[in-house]
Amino acid sequence: MRLWTLLLGAAAVLVGTAVGLVVFGNGSSQLAAGTATGSFVVTSITSGTVPPNGSISVSFSQPVAAGSPEPSLSPEVGGRWERSGAATLKFVPSVSFAPGESIQVTVPATLRAASGKVLGTPQVSTATIAQGSVLRLQQLLAEAGYLPVRFKPESPLASDRNVAVPQKGSFSWRWPSIPSGLAAGWYPGQWNVVTQGALMVFQHSSGLPVTGTPSATVWQALISDSIQGIHTGQPYSYIFVSKSPRPESLELYINGKVVLKSLCNTGVGIDTTHAGTWPIFERLVSATMKGVNPNGSHYVDHGVPWVSYFHGSIAVHGFVRANYGFPQSAGCVELPPAAAAQVYRQVGIGTLVTVA
Repeated sequence: MRLWTLLLGAAAVLVGTAVGLVVFGNGSSQLAAGTATGSFVVTSITSGTVPPNGSISVSFSQPVAAGSPEPSLSPEVGGRWERSGAATLKFVPSVSFAPGESIQVTVPATLRAASGKVLGTPQVSTATIAQGSVLRLQQLLAEAGYLPVRFKPESPLASDRNVAVPQKGSFSWRWPSIPSGLAAGWYPGQWNVVTQGALMVFQHSSGLPVTGTPSATVWQALISDSIQGIHTGQPYSYIFVSKSPRPESLELYINGKVVLKSLCNTGVGIDTTHAGTWPIFERLVSATMKGVNPNGSHYVDHGVPWVSYFHGSIAVHGFVRANYGFPQSAGCVELPPAAAAQVYRQVGIGTLVTVA
């Protein structure tokens, strides 16, 4: 039996009697050939990390026959297999891969060479699509109406392959007057609470788990909506709680305008309501609340109405008090029940609450 050589990649020479997987520094995986001259084997399959608008290639030791069965991808992606030289097939997607997803490439055992030989053994490899950028996430959320800013691209997308790739363009506020607490939380190209809140609104309205993080499934939904031109009809809501100057108050903004202003109560003593901005993550029409009062006694309040949790156990909710406008709660933002009902009906999961 004579040994034969096969050039792979950048002049790598593999000599052997068995088929084996060789992983190179460039992230591609390659298979050593068998012993017989003229054998038909897979020599490389794209693996490692692939850009969202990239392609996937499979190379063979012989030219592939016309009409041969093609490799498959799982999950399926719109696109087509093209010849890239006589012995290489390249999958060119028609839409962007979803950032963060894993693509399994299966080369069927029935794939044929022009010589008539078949592989005989299926080959499988996995490629990981590169993580998406925060900037492109913000651009897509803005275009769909989930952010308080617009995004105007410099030019239309050349192809749906580029939907998940950052585009040149500019952001601008959607309304002439923006609350300072909201403006302070927005940074283009950087992860921030404004982006997190908008993403949570998108996840909730799309029926996805509300995690506030962009998974491959979230990217798939964003890409699909972008291609279809789907725009949310939801108004943009925002809550601003002012602790100073007194009396304490809450303002509800809808699409940049104050639609409700009410006196409120925040936490007193060691239970002070801390300053910051957070998204609402849970809402309840009625809840039982338990805890310790500032004087050390314990409380159990049943039927607390119109509850929107935004920071751990801290919520905006209704509560009957003799008066409002100064610290007296156990940390929550208390409103007269009628005002709390109005707020509850106009906010949702992902609505930002700023305490200042």
